[in-house]
Amino acid sequence: MMYLTFCVYFAHLFACLWIFIGDKQQIVDQNERPWLIKNADFFGTMDKFSIYVFTIYWTFETLSTVGYGDFSGSTRLEYQLTMML
Repeated sequence: MMYLTFCVYFAHLFACLWIFIGDKQQIVDQNERPWLIKNADFFGTMDKFSIYVFTIYWTFETLSTVGYGDFSGSTRLEYQLTMML
């Protein structure tokens, strides 16, 4: 039970970080576009809760596999976060 709680907390933490990094254009170089801005045509119509659910899916997908490749980071900071995960 403690392991499951740790996994859920860890996924929540990384999901929140992934949203924070993807939503902040000013913390990356001007030539880089974060994943949330880069995929605005898909995520532009979603509310914050739907984006959070997606990032939980992305976190568990990345933890359990090498990822499906449907959405990935596009900035150095996002790549570093993915490697930490």
